[in-house]
Amino acid sequence: MKINLGVVIYGNTEQYAVNLQQIDFWWKELVGFNLSTYDFNQDGAIKLLDDWQAKKIDLVVKNAYGRANEARIESWLELNQIPFIGSNSSSTLIGTNKYLSKQLFSAANIKTPKFLFVNRLLWLERKEECLEEIQKSVGFPFMLKECGGTDSRGIYKIKSKDDFRERAEVLLVDGLNFIAEEYISTKLEITCLVGGVKDLVVYDPVGCEYLGTPEEAAKKKDKLDVAYKMPPNIGKKNVKLIKDWSLLAHQVLGCSGFSRADFLYNGKNVYIIEVDVHPGFRANSSSTLSIEQAGKDLNSFFVDLCKEIL
Repeated sequence: MKINLGVVIYGNTEQYAVNLQQIDFWWKELVGFNLSTYDFNQDGAIKLLDDWQAKKIDLVVKNAYGRANEARIESWLELNQIPFIGSNSSSTLIGTNKYLSKQLFSAANIKTPKFLFVNRLLWLERKEECLEEIQKSVGFPFMLKECGGTDSRGIYKIKSKDDFRERAEVLLVDGLNFIAEEYISTKLEITCLVGGVKDLVVYDPVGCEYLGTPEEAAKKKDKLDVAYKMPPNIGKKNVKLIKDWSLLAHQVLGCSGFSRADFLYNGKNVYIIEVDVHPGFRANSSSTLSIEQAGKDLNSFFVDLCKEIL
């Protein structure tokens, strides 16, 4: 018997095409499901609640990417006591905050690039003191990143104090929160998928080499070509380390269902950058590739998750 799965579509306008692209892929791949879509940009929330009360769906999965919606769907589903695949609202909020998540990683002895919270009020009142603190804690150059989200927006390479002064006058005055993160010169990013609810599986890492400059790779522009390498050429010891850290990060954040940890490797050290608590599962995503390389398909991956939940 097929599982009745409700798929929530939501997100900013610029991410809407990505959401629809994933849905099209799922229609083809998730053969063990009866899929129903609910567009929360329109009246999908009302329709979903009606269908849930009418027992037309068994559980829900979020297909919502883009800023300003972190944990909104999860909170709404929890409020209405509708079961869903994925992390709860608190884990999603922490996981999509770069500063909070890095603090947890550091406390768990998962190596991260050096980082510093860029205090907006300190900058406005004592700019030179703020610059000195960045110089001392992180150094130049560094990556300036918006605290919110796990996408590639709001990321800037800062080369000098003058460069930061110019950028900060625009960004920090707007009231956004940022972190200054140590610059790691590499084009090789490594992702590692963790799946499961109680029975967790750590999939083999995937190397993602962005065919552009290191700065472009750090920002992960969609227009960049990506060469996937599986397994990545980083040695067995580092592969094991990445899998161990991915599992630990998943547990530290309190994730459920799935998560994808992102790492940088500069030929010497492995650094965790972030964990996407709600990774994409499109045809060309590293998460889908991980599942396929393990001898599974996306349908069996989601069926197994649903069996654990239901």
